[in-house]
Amino acid sequence: MNVGKRINVVVDTVNDSDERFNTCLSSLIDHPVLFVGVTCSKDELIRREGLRGDRERGLAISQYDKVYCSNEYDIELNTETL
Repeated sequence: MNVGKRINVVVDTVNDSDERFNTCLSSLIDHPVLFVGVTCSKDELIRREGLRGDRERGLAISQYDKVYCSNEYDIELNTETL
């Protein structure tokens, strides 16, 4: 393996607790990390959930406060407006 080669990796997960966030951060401590928050409004979540049809209705709203509890992002992207 070429030691000088840089590999970019995207980790897509929900950091829904301090423990999960800290575990993620400590796993990547020796690497440059950019935390990106991907958000949208509750109304938009409800609309998307209905369109998808593969999730139990109400699941997104029931998880909203837990999923969006972190504000430790380097960048935040609102997929409703972007």
